[in-house]
Amino acid sequence: DHVDIETCSLCQMRCPMCFQTVRDDVNNGMMDMDLFKDLMAQVARHKPYSIRLSWRGECLLHPRFSEMLDHARDVYSGNISFITNGLKLDEALFRQLIERRIDYIVISADGLGDTYQAVRSPGRFNALVEKLTLLRDMKREKRSRFPMVRINGVSLWFAGEELEQFRRVFAPLTDKILVGGVLNNFKALPPRHDPDRVCASPWQRLLVSFCGTVHPCCDDYLGLYPLGDAKVQPLADIWRGRPAQEIRRLMRRRRRLDNPLCSAMDCGIDENPNEEDDAFMELMRAQARSGGERLAGLLPYLRTKGPGEGDGR
Repeated sequence: DHVDIETCSLCQMRCPMCFQTVRDDVNNGMMDMDLFKDLMAQVARHKPYSIRLSWRGECLLHPRFSEMLDHARDVYSGNISFITNGLKLDEALFRQLIERRIDYIVISADGLGDTYQAVRSPGRFNALVEKLTLLRDMKREKRSRFPMVRINGVSLWFAGEELEQFRRVFAPLTDKILVGGVLNNFKALPPRHDPDRVCASPWQRLLVSFCGTVHPCCDDYLGLYPLGDAKVQPLADIWRGRPAQEIRRLMRRRRRLDNPLCSAMDCGIDENPNEEDDAFMELMRAQARSGGERLAGLLPYLRTKGPGEGDGR
């Protein structure tokens, strides 16, 4: 159904809740163009419903990303998207996205004004609003629905009426706004799990890292469960291979926690209310205190919330 191709795993932001900040064991780099073209040749042959040209990092940091985008559309007519923090969005890229009919982009954004700027430094809130206003106007001028725009946010960075204010700012500029709970990426705090939950990801997608290793889940940012190596194996063989079949078998038997990836990582399937967990929130407070003046203003958001307060509704 879907293939994620990680063009770049590096990121120029250090958001205090992100694994890029709180972990020191994430492998980072950029995808070689030859590997990318080989993957796209396979995508063109097998025609999955959709591809995403990003995973763990900021894809727009890749110096050849624009070329990758053009090549992807040249050989594949399906749904193309990518996730970005928005820092490198500009008019030239918007023009390319419209002309090549890239289906949608997902922009990660948290908090209003100064809060956004503390969480997503060196991003500027007003600059993001101006960029999305420009994209909306360019789409109107070209009478294009594409690219559609989704905002992804974390409920941790909103208090009181701020989430509704956030929606009022971005609703006229985007097609969808999703705000969900914060995930636990801390090595020091094992996540909680519901063993009866079943995940559909092993039947739906493959994720190819910048260096070619293939994974079954977007939460495998540590590379705990590689399915194969796309540099030496066709994606179709990896999809049908023993590691992929094994994780599906465990899911069917409701034994996903026997898998080292599922047992180690906090993912959306468990729906953990981390903002109600004082141990998690204390780790977040420590992150904010260690960030000096830039993050000090975030401490009021980091009190442990009561039941239902941290669900993003």
